[in-house]
Amino acid sequence: MANKTRSKRRKTKNKTKKKFSISNSIFNTPKTVYKSSDFNTIKYPQIPIIKYIALRYVDNMVKPSTVKNIRLKKYLLIEYATRLKILLKNNPKFKDKFRNITKSKIKNIDKLSPTMLEKVYFQLLNLEN
Repeated sequence: MANKTRSKRRKTKNKTKKKFSISNSIFNTPKTVYKSSDFNTIKYPQIPIIKYIALRYVDNMVKPSTVKNIRLKKYLLIEYATRLKILLKNNPKFKDKFRNITKSKIKNIDKLSPTMLEKVYFQLLNLEN
């Protein structure tokens, strides 16, 4: 009888505990979480930290190919694709130039490779200036 209780004790001692990590926290979730304000009147979006960093990188013209973090690179590519769509929507002149560079339709922006997306976006921005 004593051996059984010892073996049970050993099993309980050897269990691994879950560690808290920042990568699994609410700040790194891909969806935008809405939190209520101090007085519970208006719900405002709480942007995840990784999305916020990606927005700052795009504003500072950082290329996704230079970033080593895979999750951050994914958000950078999404942000560049959305900004390219907005750029093409607002400037009809760029649609022909986009077709000449990529030889594809505008609907296929999401399917472009990361290097091609960078190349097209920066070339169109240089044409705009």
